[in-house]
Amino acid sequence: MKETVIQFGEGNFLRGFADCFLHEMLEKGLYDGKAVIVQPIETGLCDTLNAQNGKYNLYLRGIENGQEICKHSEITSVSRAVNPYSDFEAYLALAHNPDFRFILSNTTEAGIAYVPDNRFTDRPAKSFPGKLTQLLYERFQAGLNGFIIFACELIDDNGKELQKCVLRYVQQWKLGEDFYEWIIRENTFCNTLVDRIVTGYPKEEAQALCKKIGYDDQLLDTAEIFHLWVIEGNFEKEFPLQKAGINVLWTKDVSPYKKRKVRGRRKISNDFLTRRNHIRSYTVSFTNGQSLTVFSSDGHINAYVRPSENEDNGFELQITTGCYYPDLQWGNYFGKPLLSMKHKIIRFSFCVNGGNIK
Repeated sequence: MKETVIQFGEGNFLRGFADCFLHEMLEKGLYDGKAVIVQPIETGLCDTLNAQNGKYNLYLRGIENGQEICKHSEITSVSRAVNPYSDFEAYLALAHNPDFRFILSNTTEAGIAYVPDNRFTDRPAKSFPGKLTQLLYERFQAGLNGFIIFACELIDDNGKELQKCVLRYVQQWKLGEDFYEWIIRENTFCNTLVDRIVTGYPKEEAQALCKKIGYDDQLLDTAEIFHLWVIEGNFEKEFPLQKAGINVLWTKDVSPYKKRKVRGRRKISNDFLTRRNHIRSYTVSFTNGQSLTVFSSDGHINAYVRPSENEDNGFELQITTGCYYPDLQWGNYFGKPLLSMKHKIIRFSFCVNGGNIK
């Protein structure tokens, strides 16, 4: 199968998010192309990915349509990984393949940054935008079309900020006005908003899960069922995420969704989302003066809120029990009942402007 996606970042998130969606499109016969992963920093999982032929296992856990599910997939959407630090020529060679159309990235919040001391002659440039500029210049020199770029880093205007960094390197490195104009004309840098809890390698369960799988998977990944990908632009015809059943929103402006997420999604505390806690209740306050209280009779509860996908001014609560989020349930706290919870959560209520929904 041909390779059509270049992906910067091999961490748990992209493997539990974009690579999972690409796998779904491939499995349903809607897309014909795999991803090549580029290791963005000197140390990473490139060798492990290649040792496993790009394959790994993903477990999605939660409650969907009122039913508890644990979905297991062997992800096969990655063809190989390239380490530009050990084989810079192999990295540049990606630019010469006309089949490549999309670039994905998640290089952490600090990844999209202009670092002035990067040089064009570095093999590779240290920063992610520097590496991308080197790749784009090679593409330009080859006389090929540009890319559609989905930046998934958790910063505002991630796509546009990445483009700004690239254009600064073009000027700093004196790569020419023609290349500068080609960057703007032939490449689309898309702002995106990503939303999925990817809990990563399940250390405490790994041995048992690998026994079920039948081999030792060093790249085992876990995530919640819920996902949302908001992308500026509309490339559904080329990248049929919606047709594959992925919760993607193509939009002209990602900003309203970003504002809703920032206002509505409140981590109750860092520890509250990562391990079991022993508290009996917690109140979340919002800027509009409304509040929500969650009670747990045994104290073992994880929870956070996010904007409702169905109501402009609504929020939803996700309650999770257990260290690895095996039990998830959603509900709208503006007057609609939440489906009954299972397992550890025995009692809960929603408090909105003094009203209780139990």
